[in-house]
Amino acid sequence: MDIFPLKNRIYVRLYGKLLSEASRGASLPPEQEFSKALGVSRNTLRAALEMLENDGVLLRTRAVGTFPAVEKSKNFAGSFLYCMHDKRPSPHVGDTIFRGITAAAAAVGGRADFCSVEHLKKIPLDELIAILRESGCRGVIVHLRNFVGGEDIATILKNTGLPVVLAYCEEWDAAVTGFAAIRHCGRESWLAALRYLVDTGHRRIVTLSNDKEVVRECFGPEEYDELLRGMGLEIRHNPVLRCAMNDKEIYEKLAPLFRGDSMPDAILSYSDYWALPVYRVLKKLKKRIPQEISVMGYCGSVDSSFMSPELTTISIGYEEIGWMGVRMLTDSASWFNVPGRTPPEFVTPFMLKVRESTLLR
Repeated sequence: MDIFPLKNRIYVRLYGKLLSEASRGASLPPEQEFSKALGVSRNTLRAALEMLENDGVLLRTRAVGTFPAVEKSKNFAGSFLYCMHDKRPSPHVGDTIFRGITAAAAAVGGRADFCSVEHLKKIPLDELIAILRESGCRGVIVHLRNFVGGEDIATILKNTGLPVVLAYCEEWDAAVTGFAAIRHCGRESWLAALRYLVDTGHRRIVTLSNDKEVVRECFGPEEYDELLRGMGLEIRHNPVLRCAMNDKEIYEKLAPLFRGDSMPDAILSYSDYWALPVYRVLKKLKKRIPQEISVMGYCGSVDSSFMSPELTTISIGYEEIGWMGVRMLTDSASWFNVPGRTPPEFVTPFMLKVRESTLLR
């Protein structure tokens, strides 16, 4: 079951990367070489490049080449404000988004500022507007999700009179708030993880999720079973294990699976952070990675490349989110407060990083 066309996956994979490469001026590889590196057909690559060209991210010149677009004619001196909660369960996410914002702002002659949501809500509105005006703020990028309507922070942001981009939000947040959005790629990226394991010959995949009913906060139980069947997997050999992120619970869930005749050949972890205790539990069970069982992570934390063996993972384009957010704000005159125009909405880019923890079966 493929809910996201391949050309769109290539589009979002390249969008932020091309923006971050814009100031370097290097051309893209020839189509044949580029499509091979991406693992897609030339027709799929061309369709994605055409979408990127239409969005102004690429410049294609016949007999010269294809280049990331550089907007030399515009000067966006001023600030791009980034807001997020003080409490960060995954610290690398917000920090990496901000790194992208900082680099993108510098590339267009501006700068990045940060203010926590908690602090922003305490500033009187007239004072906040004055501060933003004085700093030359061009717009706000907010790392928040799960809006239901009527939130104080949404009202405050609307009253600033500035364009707002929600970064790494849920698919419904744009409609609820009316803000531009770069939505979470959870469904598409998790499908990519499963697809990779199936394509490499794995048929007994344990999905390790949190203790919520919804798998990876994206798929209902019946929907997930349908997804597995659609990939040719038997439900009884591909269980979903729900537990907390600690060695004790993961051991209690995994150990019984290695006592029967139908032992799993892969574990898809809820996140890279969950993969760390999975490694320890498998070592306790005397199971070798990847010789006896492959392990795959999800999110692309910096820790994943410092595991032994190095962790195969779906790396979410957090830095690209920063670049995309700034790009959307520099283009806000085309959509912000423009009658009949809906604020733009994109999907967060992601990339499969194949490393040592998975093996072709």
